[in-house]
Amino acid sequence: MSLSLAPKQTPLRIVRVQTDERIAKHLASLGIVEGESVEIVQVRAGSTVLKVKRGRLALDAAVSKGIEVVA
Repeated sequence: MSLSLAPKQTPLRIVRVQTDERIAKHLASLGIVEGESVEIVQVRAGSTVLKVKRGRLALDAAVSKGIEVVA
C-alpha cells in the first residue's frame, strides 16, 4: 500500500520508493530506503509526518504516494 494510505501509529516497512532519481537520493540520505522501518505519526493537510529511526520527517502528498509500505 502507498504510504499516503497507511494507518497511523503502526510499524511499517518500506518496500519500494518510486520517485525521480534526485528525490530518491535525497530520501535515501534521510533514511527512507527499502527495508527501513517507519511509523506515521501525523497526517495533516496532505503532509505525512514519519518517525524514521530516532527522528521525524515530513513528506508532502506527492512523495508519500510514491512510497510503498507493508505493515
